[in-house]
Amino acid sequence: MCRILMANKEFVNKTSKEEMLVFLDQLQKSCGGHGNGLAFVTKGEVVFSYKAIDLTNEDIVDMLYHKKTKKPDWFFYHTRVASAGSIKSENCHPYVNETNDFMLQMNGTERDFGLLGKDRDVTDTQIIFEIYNKTGYDIAGLRLLTPRFMGL
Repeated sequence: MCRILMANKEFVNKTSKEEMLVFLDQLQKSCGGHGNGLAFVTKGEVVFSYKAIDLTNEDIVDMLYHKKTKKPDWFFYHTRVASAGSIKSENCHPYVNETNDFMLQMNGTERDFGLLGKDRDVTDTQIIFEIYNKTGYDIAGLRLLTPRFMGL
């Protein structure tokens, strides 16, 4: 199971860069390490996101605490365990749509959706993201699945 952090601006502002790095490292060590991702959300829009298998927690805190970076309303972090889909940057979370108004990252595995993505070597989360993004289903339906979701 992966690890997720969702932090508001107040938490980011009161947490030092060093403390945040220790926190992210603990999340990664407890159940992650197959790739990391982040998203900055302001006024309900994803203003920045990046994910990669070689994205380090040091890189992430450098981006978050860079003096030219305006602190986002929300900071999302995801460290992945490759339970569905291979270890590659495209399979890291979060998934963000083209209009930057819907983002999804997941903690847990939905095996049935993982099986749907197996032939394409994509994650269960990507399959779920594509279904919700393309169909416009109400995201409240995500509550019915067993993993824990964070989405906009």
